[in-house]
Amino acid sequence: MTNTNGKIKIKGNKDDAKHFIDFYDPEFFGVVDDENKKTSKEHTVSLTVAIDDETTQRSKSNLAEHKVPQIDDFTDVEAVIKSVLQLRNSVLASKTDGTYMDSVKKEIQHIQLICTSGSSHAIFQSVTKEARMIVYDKYMIPLQILQDDDHEKDILVSEHSQFCKKIDKAKMTNGYLDRHFPDEKEENPDRKKQADKMKEFIYRNYFQEFWNGMHQEMFGANRYRASLLELEYLQHHIVKPYEVSVRKAMQRIDVLLTYLPLFPPRTLRDKRATNKEWAAHNERRKLIQESKRDIQYAMLPLSFRDAIDAMETDYETMDESTFLLRLEQIEVKDIKDRKEREENKEKLKRKSEANSNGKEHPNKSRKDKSDRDNKRNRREGQKTNSGGKARFCSMCKLAGAPSFVYETHNNNDCKKKGQYEKLLSGGAGSREKATKEYKSFEKRMMKNVRAEFKMYQAKKKKRGDKDDSDDDMSVDSNGTNTSY
Repeated sequence: MTNTNGKIKIKGNKDDAKHFIDFYDPEFFGVVDDENKKTSKEHTVSLTVAIDDETTQRSKSNLAEHKVPQIDDFTDVEAVIKSVLQLRNSVLASKTDGTYMDSVKKEIQHIQLICTSGSSHAIFQSVTKEARMIVYDKYMIPLQILQDDDHEKDILVSEHSQFCKKIDKAKMTNGYLDRHFPDEKEENPDRKKQADKMKEFIYRNYFQEFWNGMHQEMFGANRYRASLLELEYLQHHIVKPYEVSVRKAMQRIDVLLTYLPLFPPRTLRDKRATNKEWAAHNERRKLIQESKRDIQYAMLPLSFRDAIDAMETDYETMDESTFLLRLEQIEVKDIKDRKEREENKEKLKRKSEANSNGKEHPNKSRKDKSDRDNKRNRREGQKTNSGGKARFCSMCKLAGAPSFVYETHNNNDCKKKGQYEKLLSGGAGSREKATKEYKSFEKRMMKNVRAEFKMYQAKKKKRGDKDDSDDDMSVDSNGTNTSY
């Protein structure tokens, strides 16, 4: 199974679902094998940051270097988002003057600094140029600040710094401002405030168009629904692996939720996000944390959910620390139970292997051993003596006795041993005589049985008992006594 980025899916996901960043990241959870570790060193870009934001001095003692991973491949969504977040949180926070326009200028400049490889640098240049062209056509031509100068137009579209300077110094006419702010048209409007607001509006569109292009490179054809797919994946398609602790799994969810605001807005397929769609996306960012507890609960194994549901306090009303504490208590008990089950399973396995190898357990009773030996003997069709050896009398067999006779004793136990040995020691005539003697003995025995049976029938008839056909004993056509 592969996700939309072509990465191989590994444990931690319930089933195949389209997504862009895997919940189960071996590097994050610290379970990467030596063979799977990255052979090449991660490339970073060193950027200077101010140690004390309130100090205006640019002295060396107030500067430090922060290393940000460079962007090599825009399709590696998590790597791109991690680099951008590091820029925003660790570098740009000390480099902007606090205004929205300045933050846009600095962020695009610094993203360019970490797109240092040949392919990423070329893609960045193409994305920013397209964004400037769109903004130029929509807002700067109506502003008439270029005076139809094609050379200046090419410079503005090609260079980020020149483009920003032109917006900052633009003189906006009253008619231009009234077209964009019709609700604020009054007798004495604050034109300077309107002009600043319009400049910020142009910067906002520039920033949005820049990220529209970046999202297209990062998410491809599924850009229009990427945020929905990722949120659905987190809510319904992940599960905490056994070897990952509850605390570490919760930390991974926190990280993934910080990534979601950098996903593209919902829009129509093959369409760039509009101002309205960007505004709706910014509102949804505030609601992402509300689904955090549902994601945490759905990620838990079924046994964990059953245990948390059995508690008196509803897990949805617990604060973050209490919820984590309860889950860690469940985790300790689960580990203990698993260990006991594994030990019992191992014991049964060893016992089964010992039995299959014919080795007796030291605590096995003699009765159990005897019963098993008897069952084995019956299964194998062998009649044995107390020593476990099969019984067989070769002299009775040579004399012509049936199997139920010569399999009931050994040569040493034969009652006719002396007689048979004498007769069988001779030639063929002696052996024939022994056979005749046995058959004569058998006939005499059957004659005695029939005589006893007739006496038994006469006594029954005299007492008026049932007919012989209903009796439990009868004699077959050969005169053999048979019981049922």
